[in-house]
Amino acid sequence: MSNGITPVSPLGDSERILSQAPISRDRIVTKQSQSPASQLKTVQTLMIVDGTDVQQDVTRRDDIFSQFAKYTLERAQLVRVNSWEEFLNTLQKYESIDRLVIYSHSVPGTIGIAGEFKNLSTLAQEYKGKRLPRITGQIDFEGCDVGERSEEIVPFLRLFNAPLATAWNWFHVEAPLSITVTADDNEESVRSRLDRYKDLLLPNSPKPSVLAKKPGNYVLQTEWFREDINSEKLPSPPNPIDTEMRFRPRKNAKVRKITSDETEKLSEEYRNLPVMPLEHIFIRMLKEPRVEYSD
Repeated sequence: MSNGITPVSPLGDSERILSQAPISRDRIVTKQSQSPASQLKTVQTLMIVDGTDVQQDVTRRDDIFSQFAKYTLERAQLVRVNSWEEFLNTLQKYESIDRLVIYSHSVPGTIGIAGEFKNLSTLAQEYKGKRLPRITGQIDFEGCDVGERSEEIVPFLRLFNAPLATAWNWFHVEAPLSITVTADDNEESVRSRLDRYKDLLLPNSPKPSVLAKKPGNYVLQTEWFREDINSEKLPSPPNPIDTEMRFRPRKNAKVRKITSDETEKLSEEYRNLPVMPLEHIFIRMLKEPRVEYSD
C-alpha cells in the first residue's frame, strides 16, 4: 500500500479465529516426567499458549503470542505447548505462579490445545490429586467466549487455590499489521499512519516515536472483539473502521465483577439476552478451605 501499512487477514485464514520482538525465555516444552519438589520454580507471570496454533504471514518472534507476552504482559515468561500432557508438565514445574495467562482457541467454559477441547470443570476433575502450583494472583483466559459460561471456571480456580480469574464473553480476533518506516519518516508521519488502528493495537505496543528512530519493516499486532464468529479483514484506508459493532477494542469492554457464587446467575442472564454486551468478566473466589494435593 502507498502509505506503507498493510493490514493482514486475521491469522491468514478466514476459518481460524483465536479465541487471542523476541523473548529470550520463550521455549517449547518437551515430554518429561514431573519435576522433583526440590526443583520447583516460582514465576511472576506465566503465559501458556497452544504451540500448534501458528499465525500466518509472520515469524514466531513477531506473532501475537510473542508480542502479547512482551508488550501487553510486560515480558511474561512464554511457553508454547503442543499437547495436554505438555500443558500439565509445564504447570508442574512451578511451586508458585502469581499470574497465569492461558491464550488458546476456546469456546464457552472450555479451552483447547492442539485441537482437543476440554471443559474446565472436567479438567479440574482430571487434575484432582495432582501436585499443582499455587496461583497467588489470578488466572486470565485470553480466548474466545470462555466467560460466557463462567461457572465452569470456578472448579478450575479452586484447583489452584487462585483468588481471581478473568475471561471474555465475545470472540477474540487478531491480525498482524505491517508498517514500513523510512529515513524520511518522523514521529508525526508514523503516528498519522497508525492513528486509525491505535485502539486496536496490543496494549503497550511500540510508540510511533520509537519506530521513527529506526527505519525498517515492522510487524505490529492488532486485536478486536466481536459478538459473531467472523474474521473479516480490517478495512484499508480510506474506509472507516467500525469499532462499535464489528471491531470492538479491548478498552471498550465493560468490566463485570462477580463472585464465584454468582457465575451460574450470569450464565443464565447471557442465555436470556438476544445479544450479549462485550464484557471482561472478573470472578473473585469466595474463601474456602485450602485444597491439599498429593504428589
